[in-house]
Amino acid sequence: GSYNRAKNNKVKGAAGGINIYDGSNNEIDGNSIELPYQIGILVTTFPSTTYAGTFANTRVTNNTIYGDSTSSQLTDGVLFNVDRVGSGPTSTTGIVISGNQVDNFALASGEALIRVKAGASYTFVDAYIANNKIGSTTRAGVILDRVSDSVVIGNRAYSIGGYMLTETNSARNRYIANVGKTITSIGISGLAADSEAEGNRYTDALLTGTVTLTAAITTTVTHGGIAANARVFLQTANDAAGVMIVAKGWPTTAISGANFTISMANGTAAAATENFFWRVVQ
Repeated sequence: GSYNRAKNNKVKGAAGGINIYDGSNNEIDGNSIELPYQIGILVTTFPSTTYAGTFANTRVTNNTIYGDSTSSQLTDGVLFNVDRVGSGPTSTTGIVISGNQVDNFALASGEALIRVKAGASYTFVDAYIANNKIGSTTRAGVILDRVSDSVVIGNRAYSIGGYMLTETNSARNRYIANVGKTITSIGISGLAADSEAEGNRYTDALLTGTVTLTAAITTTVTHGGIAANARVFLQTANDAAGVMIVAKGWPTTAISGANFTISMANGTAAAATENFFWRVVQ
């Protein structure tokens, strides 16, 4: 059904906290869901049916969801899933997942604390996943699967056993200012060429700083939290660096593990007095 509200309920010890089937413009807001042993909040196709509608403008906001970490049946914390699509619309627009706290879910591969997933002939468009606090899982933080033109912004993650952010079969999404701590895999898994990421942090390491180059062709900047697909920008920090650029060419940067290197362009060692501001975009 559509235009329903589930607000300010307390659910404890159920197989799932709150389920919504086959509808749009529904709201799940302000609920406390404790110790579900399968799933936290589920928005999906009704069992044994083919879906011919849309979940448009459905909102999951400001809920507190703690899974039963002793259960072997735990799946996702919050899951939007269209797995059977009929002859109706081929996309859902405008879903919102915001302001939730989600902990202790996603035991199996492919599951996550927050996951938006569609079947092969369906797409989620213009989804907004923002300002959620997620943590305590051996698997993924946020997964987008067949999602496009959407934003994942300002989420805070801790103790994630896999990637904090993942996309697959997706395009043109933006990942902005998401912050993680104790993240096993640094970066965004499967980031599409036309998706964008900026201001994301996977450790306490800062995204800006300064470095004085050593008297060598290559200098390593110890960072500890840089993603393989990150970009590093340099800006001269003193006159000596400006002179060095004219004489020796502009240095290049490369990712090296969780750190990055600065290499002299023409193979001539730096003078050990040349300084740069650096900025990591990831």
